[in-house]
Amino acid sequence: MRRPSSSPWRRSTTSAQHAEGVISHTCQRVAEERPDDVVAMGRTPDFLKAVKPPFERMTYDEALKLLKAKGIDLEWGKDLRTLEERALTEGKSKPIVVTHYPRISQAFYKARDPKHPDLVLGFDVIGGDGVGEIVGGSERETDLEAIKKALVEQGEDPRAYEWYLDSRRYGSVQHAGFGMGMERLIQWICKLGHIRDAVPFPRTPGRFSP
Repeated sequence: MRRPSSSPWRRSTTSAQHAEGVISHTCQRVAEERPDDVVAMGRTPDFLKAVKPPFERMTYDEALKLLKAKGIDLEWGKDLRTLEERALTEGKSKPIVVTHYPRISQAFYKARDPKHPDLVLGFDVIGGDGVGEIVGGSERETDLEAIKKALVEQGEDPRAYEWYLDSRRYGSVQHAGFGMGMERLIQWICKLGHIRDAVPFPRTPGRFSP
């Protein structure tokens, strides 16, 4: 389940820093308060205590270059899959932050980079051990016409989004936010083999009760 966080007058960069702080604080508290459990799960308290900002950052374009050097060719504009996320985090003890994704692969409400309109002011925090995206966030677009244009480009009818457009039509403020996958964070901290192991009552194909 994602836990959202959104604040006015915040940019994508400060939102990413906030996400780093939340992850780091969680790791510190777990290491301090549950050291025996950490060891039992295959981690060490020192590993978690070392998870402090800033995390390594790279743009989407830089990530593609790194992947190419590892023998993985990903078409520009395609989103990162588990294969690419594993390769990018291989050998890293802390999560990484990937920024500036192509606009064509992102949600319509994400703000464009004014210097590079084909990119968005967004980010993902990716955990190692195959966990993948722990946090996804962005600065939100405040320009009404830009949002309408993005909807049309993605094959959507703006009239179906009037409820959302109203939040921009009558004035908006610069803001950014992120969603954190708590189960993925738990999976990474506890070094669990599958995300279902981080869910008290997982719903999987063939299992919907209790």
